[in-house]
This record gives sequence, C-alpha cells and structure tokens, in this order.
Amino acid sequence: MSPEECTYLAVLLVSVPVGFVFKRAGPRGKQLGAAGAGLLLTLLTCRLHALHSLLTVLGTGLLLRLAPRSCHYLTLGWTFSYLLFFRMVTVFGLPTPTPYTNAVQLLLTLKMVSLAHEVQEFSLAKKQEVTSFSKNPVIGLIPSKPGLMEILCYSYCYVGLMTGPFYRYRTHYDWLHQPNSMAIPSWRPLLARARLVPVFGLLFLGVSELFPLEYVRSEAFEARSLPFRLFYMTPVFFVFRMRFYVAWLCAECACIAAAFGAYPTTARARSGSGPTTDYTPPESSEDGAPCEYDYETIKNIDPHGTDFCVRVKDGMRYWNMTVQWWLAQYIYKSAPFGSYVLRSAWTMLISAYWHGIHPGYYLSFLTIPLCLAAEGAMEAALRGRLSARGRLGGDWVQWFLKMRAYDYMCMGFVLLSFQDTVHYWHSVYFCIHGLAVALLLLAKGQDRDRTTGLHHGPALGGGDGIQVGRLQAQKQAGQHTRWQQWQAGQQRLRRKVGSILLHTQLWRSSLTCIEGHFGTGIEAYFNFLRFLVLLNLVGALFIGGFVVAPSITFEALRLNQTERANLTANSPCMGYDPNPRGLVSYFTYIMDLLSGTGFMELTYLFYGYYQNSAVDVVGFSYNISLAYLLAVLCYFLLCLVWIVHRSVHLLKRGLVSEDGALSTYSIKVFAGWDFGLTHPPAAIWKHNSIRYELKLDLEEEASRRAMAQRSPAQRAWLYTLRGLVNLLVVALLGVAFYCIYLATEYSQSTLSQQSVAQSKSKAFWELLVSYLPSIIITGANLVVPMAFGVLVRLEQYPFSQEIKLTLVRSVFLRLASLVVLLVSLWMQITCHGQTEAFDCRTCGYNHQHFPCWETRVGQEMYKLLVFDLLTMLLVTLLVEFPRKILVSHGPVLLARLWGQQEFLVPTNVLDLVYGQTVCWVGASFCPLLPLLNTLKYILLFYLKKLTLFSNCRPGDRTFRASSSNFFFLLVLLLGLAISWVPALYSIFALPPSQACGPFRAESSMWNAALLAIDGLPELARGFFYFVGSLGFIVPLFLLLCIFLFYLMALADSYSRLVKELKMQLQLEGRDKVFLVNQITELS
Repeated sequence: MSPEECTYLAVLLVSVPVGFVFKRAGPRGKQLGAAGAGLLLTLLTCRLHALHSLLTVLGTGLLLRLAPRSCHYLTLGWTFSYLLFFRMVTVFGLPTPTPYTNAVQLLLTLKMVSLAHEVQEFSLAKKQEVTSFSKNPVIGLIPSKPGLMEILCYSYCYVGLMTGPFYRYRTHYDWLHQPNSMAIPSWRPLLARARLVPVFGLLFLGVSELFPLEYVRSEAFEARSLPFRLFYMTPVFFVFRMRFYVAWLCAECACIAAAFGAYPTTARARSGSGPTTDYTPPESSEDGAPCEYDYETIKNIDPHGTDFCVRVKDGMRYWNMTVQWWLAQYIYKSAPFGSYVLRSAWTMLISAYWHGIHPGYYLSFLTIPLCLAAEGAMEAALRGRLSARGRLGGDWVQWFLKMRAYDYMCMGFVLLSFQDTVHYWHSVYFCIHGLAVALLLLAKGQDRDRTTGLHHGPALGGGDGIQVGRLQAQKQAGQHTRWQQWQAGQQRLRRKVGSILLHTQLWRSSLTCIEGHFGTGIEAYFNFLRFLVLLNLVGALFIGGFVVAPSITFEALRLNQTERANLTANSPCMGYDPNPRGLVSYFTYIMDLLSGTGFMELTYLFYGYYQNSAVDVVGFSYNISLAYLLAVLCYFLLCLVWIVHRSVHLLKRGLVSEDGALSTYSIKVFAGWDFGLTHPPAAIWKHNSIRYELKLDLEEEASRRAMAQRSPAQRAWLYTLRGLVNLLVVALLGVAFYCIYLATEYSQSTLSQQSVAQSKSKAFWELLVSYLPSIIITGANLVVPMAFGVLVRLEQYPFSQEIKLTLVRSVFLRLASLVVLLVSLWMQITCHGQTEAFDCRTCGYNHQHFPCWETRVGQEMYKLLVFDLLTMLLVTLLVEFPRKILVSHGPVLLARLWGQQEFLVPTNVLDLVYGQTVCWVGASFCPLLPLLNTLKYILLFYLKKLTLFSNCRPGDRTFRASSSNFFFLLVLLLGLAISWVPALYSIFALPPSQACGPFRAESSMWNAALLAIDGLPELARGFFYFVGSLGFIVPLFLLLCIFLFYLMALADSYSRLVKELKMQLQLEGRDKVFLVNQITELS
C-alpha cells in the first residue's frame, strides 16, 4: 500500500468512532463540529492547497447569491473551469497540489453543482408559489436558501470529504435536524456493511503482491504469450475493485456510525438522491410502531451487483452509485442528444474530465459507449429469438464478456498515460474494441436478415399473416420514428442551446433596461459594443489558445525546444536588449507599464518575447512560429466572416425599407413608435424624435424644390463655395496628417537613443514624448470633426446629408490618421523604402533605431489603446459629470445655453470603430491586444451606461442609420481592410527582426509556412503548391467573376421587381382614392 492509501484508510477508520460522537450531538454541534473536523483534516492533509477548495466554495456562494435562477449552469461552468485551472497550476508557476487536495476538490465540485441545482429548484418553487397562490410540496426541496456559513459547513463536513460518498445539501440538512438520532440503528447496519471489509482487504494485498501493475510496463511482459497478456488484466481489475470496495465500505460505515443518510424505509431513498416519496419523520421512537431505517442514500457500492450483474449497463449502476446518480441527474438528463448511446458518451466524457486530465481516463470512459451500443444491438437482435435455456446460456456469455470488457477498460484507468494504455491494448490486439465492432455488425446483419425474411418469406396463414404485417408495420414505423426522433432531437438541442444562451447572454438585462428608457437607437450602440466584446474575446481565446498558452506551457514544463534560428550571437543584427541598466526606480516601472517599454517588452504581451522554436516530445510536434502566423491569419479571417455575416443579416432586414415614396411618411407614422419604451421621459423624447423626423422630411422636400428652382448663377456660386470648403477640408486633413507624421518622427528618433531616465522629470518627459503620436491623433479626432461640423453648414446641404458627409469625413480622418502613423513608422523602419541605404543595408531594415521593429509597432498600438482608455475616463469624470452638475444646479442661463448632454450614437460608434481598428493593426505585433481591448470595452460598457443614465438624454435629431448597425458594420469592415494592409505587408514583404520574435533568421514571416509545407508528404505538398499556382488562381478568379456577375444580374432583377411592386402598390392606392371619390360623388 502507498502512503496515500494508508492515510485514506486511517482517516476512514478514525471516522467510525467519531461518527458515534456526532450522532449524540445536537444540530448546532453537528454542523459546526463536523465542519471543524473536516476543515482541520483538510488543512492537515492539503496545507496551503486548501485555498483551492475555499475559492471554489466562495465563487459558488457568489453565484448562488447573484443569479439564483441560472446558478446551476453558471456553477457547472465555474467549478469545472476551476478544475481545469487546478490541474494546470504548475503551468502558472504554482506548486503541485497534493493527492488529498485533488480528492477534496473532486467531491467538492459535485457538491457545489448539486447545491446550485437545489437552490435553482428552490427559487423556481418559490416563484411558482407566488404566481399560483398555492404551495405544492416538492420532494427533496431544501427548506430555505443556504447562507455562506451553511455552504461552508456543507462543503467541509468530514463525512465523505475525501473518499465519498457524495450526498446532497438536503441530505446534510436532514442529518443535522434528525428528530431522534439515538433511536436510529447504527451497530447492526455497520456490522453488516463491514463484515466483508477484511476479506476484501486481504484479497487486495495478496493479489496486488502476486500481480503488480508495474509488470505491465516491463519488457518481460511483452515477451509473454497472448493468453497471459489477456489474463493479466483480470487480476489487475480485481485488485482495482478490492481497493475501492474497502474504501467505499469503510466510508459507508463512517456515515452509518453518525446516522448520516438514515431515512425511514417508507421514504424509499435512493443512492445519492435521498427520499423519493413524501414521508413524515417520526418525532420519537415511542410514537406508534417502531420505525425502520435504511442507509440507501449513502450506499456507494454493491460488490455482489458489480461482480455478478449480466450487463455493462447494470454494472455501471452498482459502481460508485452516488456519483453515478449525480452524473445521471445533472449530466445525462441535460445531454444535447436524444440517443441513449450518445447521451452515455457525453456523460462518460464529462466523467473522464471530472476524474482528471490523464488520457487513460478518456480512453477507458469513451470505450464504454461502444460496449453499450454493441450490447444493446445484440440484445435487440438475438435475445428475443432465444429460448429460456438459450437466454440463460446467453446471460452467462454476456456476463463473461462484461467482466472482460471492464478488465480491458480498467487498464486505461490504472495505466493513465496514452502511450502505456494504447501499448497494452495493442499487445492484446484491441480485442474488446474489435469484438464490440464485430457484434455491432453481426447485430445489424441479423436485423437485415430478419427484415429480408419478412419481405421475401413464404405465404403464411391468416394469423401468421397478421403477425407478419404487424412486424412489417412496426419496422416501417421504427424507421420513420428514428428519423422523427433525430429531427426532434435536433429541435430539442436548438431549444436547449437557445435557452442556455438566453440565460447566459451578456448584458441581456442591461440592454433591455436601456431600450426601455432610451429606445432602440441607443440600445443599438450598446448592442454593437457587446458584439465587439464577443469578437475580441473570441479572438483573444483563439490567439491565446494557439500561441500564448503553448508558449507558457512549454516554458513552464521546461520542454526541450529546438531553436530554428541559425544566426550567431555576434551577428550585427542580433543586438537587442531592452533591459534597463543600473538601479531602476519604482517610478520607471510605472512609466514602462504605461508605454510598454522596459520590462514590458520581455513579457508575452509583445511579439519580440516569443521564440523561434519547435517542440517535439514523444511524437508531439508544435511549431511556435507557424502557430503564430496561422493564428493571426485565422483571427483576421474569423473577424471578416463574422462581420460579413452580421452585415448581410442586417442588410436583409433593411433592404426593403429603403428610401421610397411608400417609406417616406407611412413607416414613420404607422411603425415609428417604439413600444419597448417604459420610461415617461423617454416617451416624450421619442415623440420629439418622430416630430423632428417628419419635420426633417418636409425640410428636405423643400430643400429639393429650392435646389430645382435655383438659377445657373446661384448653382455656380454654390458649387464654387463647396469646392472651396472641400479644399479647406483637405487642408485641415493635410495639417492633421503632417502633425501626426512630425510627432511620430520626433517621438521615434527620441526613443531610439536608448536613454535611461535618471529623474522623475526626465522619465515623465520621455513618457510624454512616447505618447506624442497618440496625443496628436486623439486631439485631431476631437478638434477636426468640430471644424467639419462648422464648414458643412456653409455647403447648404440638407441636414441628413450634412450628418452623413460629416461622418464620412470623420471616418476618413480617424482611419487615415492610423494610416499616416503606420506609413511614418514604415518610412523610418525601411529607410523610406530604400533597403540599400546605410542604416538598412546590413539587416534589410533600420536595425540601429529599430532592433525589434515589430515590438515597436505593437507598442504604438498599445499606447493608442491606453491613451484612448485614459481619455475616455477623463472626459467622463472631468467633463460629462461636471457638465451635468452645472446644468442641473447652476445658473438658469447657463443651463439654457449649454443644455443637458445628448448621447450621440454616431460619434460614439465611430470611437468604437477606431479603437477596434487599432486593435486589429496591433494584433500581429501585440498578441494580447485583443484581450486588452476586450477588457477596455467591458469597462467602456459600464462607463457609458453610467453616464447615459446619469448625464445624458437621447438626441433630438436621430441619425437614421443608428436604427440598424449596417452603416457602422460597413465602416468596421473598412477598418478591418485597412488593418490587413500592414499585417499582410509585414508577413510577405518586410523582413522580420533577426534579434527577436518567432521569425528571427527568416527572410520573411511567410517563409515559416513554406518550410512547413516542404515538410509535408509529397501528395499534400503538391496540393498546396497547386492551390498557390496560377493554374488554380486564374480559373478560380474567373469563376468568381462569373458568379459575381450572375449575382449582380440577379440583384438587378430583384431591384426592378421591387420597384414594379412598389409602383403597383402606388397605383392600387390611387385606384382606391379614385373609387372613394366616385362613391362620394354618387352618394
């Protein structure tokens, strides 16, 4: 026995006499005493690792308090996610937990999920009680919602803390409040359960000594004959069973000693669940007839049933019975499948994940569904055709195969590793897998033969003919039913997924509240913001999962990484050391954190820290540089597909309701009201908005008439004025772009001197210089659009066109400013595109000033993101809130002149598009930028929501495109296209830095993909080269052009059809007006 097994056994044996002590205690003594004993046991065995269980309990308690009606889904996700973190703590540099910590965490996960379901059922019962004005008792419902102290006492109760059995919170509550615990028998049930424990223990010690598990991994075992290798898994599984028989029977004895889980037999208790019928607990043993009790609730193992049941399905029910109930209740019933085999596979997958991360668990558990499918198919095909004696013989054969199947699957459970498990299964030729597949095929063949016999058999008498007809009808109905069941299963899956997504939808209640108070126009902004949060979150998970997490894992596990760079250390292009020299002050670290320099360069935040290496361990190969390249490309492709899909969806919704004679007034009059408004001031603002829209339509109609009545001289003067205004706009843009260029050049030339700040004033000056391009860009985005708003009024456009023209100019300014910044950086990195210049001749880029140019570009995008966040915070706190205070409590004249701030949807959406474009540009050089942008947008959501409800009112003049996000998604697509240019140029054309990053020593980033293709087999390599050749691209381009022309023609025909239908509707309206006039004249 191992030391851990001795500790478990000692704890179980001590728990038996301790149980008799707690049996005599009162409810408070049981609660605090059992929790104190369990917590002391946890601290002694787990030590500091007990914090894992505490965090799990506190997180669950928070979920139960915040979301009691959806806490069951949230708790399942929380506890199982923490299980993954718990098993990967070494990756994050934390110490490895003890085996006792793992045991506590496993049982605690089951308890927390079960508790969340009980709280959710309690909340639903209370809601139904309030709505129906009646109280319907629910069996097993908890009496009240537990507080934090009750949750902690339930979690750390010493009963079953490490070895089980699992029990619900209601079972724990009933134990604490047993009316007469001393009348509950303990000795006789305890002796009945413990009598076989010594036998099982001796068998465990003897057989494990004769048939050690380590012998399976030895070379001598491989030399043994096939019958011996097949036989050896039988004693291994026997030892496995005996060990758990001893542990679980001792755990049950500890429960019985404390009368834990004891219920009257009239309650018909089940393992794990507890009572299944309503019963009245006896107040005392003297009232009426003596009450009989059983301990079925905590019964965790049935050795006889496990060993001598016939079917694999039944064997699962008798093994670890309380955990099997948990899996059936919370996993199997909610599985997104209709088939029993698929539900079982889903349940076994979750069970394997719960047990651990070892591949042997997954190999063993996922073999069970195959055995279940073969067993069910054979029973359906053959059992009904056997006689009584044949069924008896078949049961013995099925029992033998069942035991061998469990022997076979147990090997993965004890060998744990993928290599050892597959190696042993291969040594016995995967006999159980092959047998299961053969039985499935045999059962299908028998089923087909029986069907053929029904269709082509001889003519039968009347009774036999009726029987045959009935069988044929059942067969046809069965085929039809399976198809219907599949369809019903898919619909049920969609409904379940939709229900889960509805409950877990991000900010659902907040968006509903915003729509009710301010209408759908402002709600569209927050919906668009939520879309960007999800887009960035998926991108962060994608890049983090394929680039960041593997890099951290390989470094934490200290795996042998093969460097793919061939440059020597004394190469002139290898000089790169961002570490500061000498003593560095704390203030310098703050400056580095804000600017992304110094110690920040040596983190996974920036491109330069990643290695040009590959990992090859036991047949597993992972190339960091290739993963980096493909992750970035796939991230951009994912964003493109997602935005285009959303744009097409919105375009379809708004395509029919474009400008036209029918939609000018009728939609505003009959469909303009927002029935989601619940706030009276919002309703008044909506009235004003509709009135303004109608007034705007009339003004535009008058403007068009005035334009038609203008003389040629007036038109010439107007066009001249507009030309001059456009020239002034171009001049303003030129000045802004030139300022950005000068700021970028000055900032980069100053920073490239590698000076180290010796004082706070100098460090602050360097920080200001590093942020100079960000300051100029942000200032231009704030000031120049104001000038656009003044100049556009001189052009005498209708107001709607003024807004659109100002927006187009603002979009051009925001996106073009990024382009100017990137072009300025490109000119300095590539020596104005002259690779033969003195600074770029050696390395192909300006290595002297930009030793790691990718990190420098990433730093600029990082600073733009940080400065945008700081600007947002400062404007909200120092401008919007003071304005609200002055308007509300200041002089009346000031309130009238300034007015309450309007929430302008177009301006706020353009800020989002600008920030997202910055994120896309920097994602190639700062892999964690999507994650930072996600956090920024989450903070922005709550900040904008706060300022909306506290400081703002909806705009009186509603921008029409704000009712649908198509316009903004179009601008977002433009930002994505702009971000593709530097990413693709750096991948294909610009030589990467040779001193840093995953592509050092490569002629281009794309060269990593070419090297990977060259390493593929000849057929795959030929396929990729063909896809990249002109012989494939030119025909594909021609086909796409033909398809595009076809779609354009189809769209044109649909457009003409829509126009004709609108014309017909207008004619119908005129006919009705004419008929009404005729009727009026005749009457």
